[in-house]
Amino acid sequence: MSLSLEDIMDAIKQGTQENRSLVEKFDKLQTTINDLYVEIRNFKVKTFEQDKIIKRQQAEIEFLKKEAKKNNVIIYGVPEEKMNMLWTL
Repeated sequence: MSLSLEDIMDAIKQGTQENRSLVEKFDKLQTTINDLYVEIRNFKVKTFEQDKIIKRQQAEIEFLKKEAKKNNVIIYGVPEEKMNMLWTL
C-alpha cells in the first residue's frame, strides 16, 4: 500500500494543527498555574502578617493581665473574651 504525496501532506497538516492546539492548551494551563501560584504566595504573605498581628495582640493581653494582677485589679463575672476586649480598649 502506497500513500500519495497529498495523503502525506494532509497527515502532516493535521498533525501540525493538533500540535498547535496542544501548545495553546498547554499555554493556557501554564498561565492558570502561574496565576494560582501568585494567589497562593499572596495568601501565605497575608496569613503570615495576620499571625504576627495576632501574636503581638496576645502578648499585649498577657502583659495587661499581669499588670492588672500586680495592681490588684479584679474583674468578676466577665467572660474571658469580653475581658480581653476590655484590655484592648
